[in-house]
Amino acid sequence: MARRRPSNREKSQFYLKGGIIPEIDPDYYIVRLRTPAGMITPDQMSGIARIARRFGVSQVHCTTRQTVELLHVKHEDLEKMAAALERNGTPVGAERDEVVNITSCLGTQNCKYAVIDSLSLAKKLDEKFFGREMPVKVRIAISACPNGCTSERLNDPRVSIARFQHVSDAQYQSAALPDSLPLKDIHLPRRATAGSAGYDFVCTADVTLAPGEAITIPTGIRCEMKAGWV
Repeated sequence: MARRRPSNREKSQFYLKGGIIPEIDPDYYIVRLRTPAGMITPDQMSGIARIARRFGVSQVHCTTRQTVELLHVKHEDLEKMAAALERNGTPVGAERDEVVNITSCLGTQNCKYAVIDSLSLAKKLDEKFFGREMPVKVRIAISACPNGCTSERLNDPRVSIARFQHVSDAQYQSAALPDSLPLKDIHLPRRATAGSAGYDFVCTADVTLAPGEAITIPTGIRCEMKAGWV
């Protein structure tokens, strides 16, 4: 029995949904999901697998934008699949001239090198900007340290974070005060809370200042910060 080909009007309605992408064969589509920072629960992952099997999808694609694509989906299944994905907490995503899936590293919630909570930032950006129509497709990526695990410098709006490091022992000793802490005992600056606007530094020596007096106290810390970083 011949399969009815969708009308141009039917197709155009789905073309407007950024996460639904026509394949080479006009009867089939790729369905891209919305998964901010690539974070999903085990239950959501199982749900995606169940939905894929229900609609005859034999393969899924994990994309470079930390999301998932269901391949070779029939036109007549699109609405039902979209509803099932919405209930699963992994709705249809974005692809056209709009803000697409926001990518992020794990940040301070999991990574020992991170200096910001990049996952929370990605979630806030997703809530505010995801799917917003733009003159061109906009990709946002966040890295919580200079290692740049999300290749954020290849994206449009990007967040690259400076990193604190200890200076060399020789450099520290050249400026140290008589009772300065040993360099190995100086902790790298840290935020007291996730919402703190700045970082706390350790005072490396006990000093008494007279009125109007100024003194330089070495921190033992240097900051790696390149152009465009924050």
